[in-house]
Amino acid sequence: KGSALRYKYLNEPIKIDNHMKRQDLLVLLPMTIPDCIDLIKIVEEGVSDLNIIIHFKPHPFSDIAFLSQHIDLSRHFIVEKMLGNMIFNYKVIAGMTTGALLEAGLLGLRVIKIQRQLSIDFDTTFLNPELRIQVSDSKEFQKALISLNDSNFDTSHPVKMNLINSYFEPISASGMATFLP
Repeated sequence: KGSALRYKYLNEPIKIDNHMKRQDLLVLLPMTIPDCIDLIKIVEEGVSDLNIIIHFKPHPFSDIAFLSQHIDLSRHFIVEKMLGNMIFNYKVIAGMTTGALLEAGLLGLRVIKIQRQLSIDFDTTFLNPELRIQVSDSKEFQKALISLNDSNFDTSHPVKMNLINSYFEPISASGMATFLP
């Protein structure tokens, strides 16, 4: 447990209007290039037979020009806005190794975690597997995505405050001392 820069956003989420049309899929890209390329390939293959537009959210330290060469921009988009409450604009959130997947699950959103078979990725949701569906390839991804998109989208999923408070706390000098000398 430690201070979280996004604690307020987790503690007091601002959900979008229920009547606003949500986009199908937001994919949170990891920081490393090989992981980005793997993830892009898995999700693009997973939606190739579907009428789904992917919104890719690069890691803040990513090279967007480089990613643009690996994403089919004729069908999909790169989102450059800050994540924050934008996360509520999507039916499904997907990714590999990011704390944002844990946050999405804690906020009651539908999460698909891609776990590569030969990987020792740190899974931020491993203590609470009910926060996500875990898949390992594009076929499993497609099956999970169809399942989540076919079910009724209910924005009244409760924010899991007990879990949020067990993982995160507000920023404080003592909490930040854990990260900064």
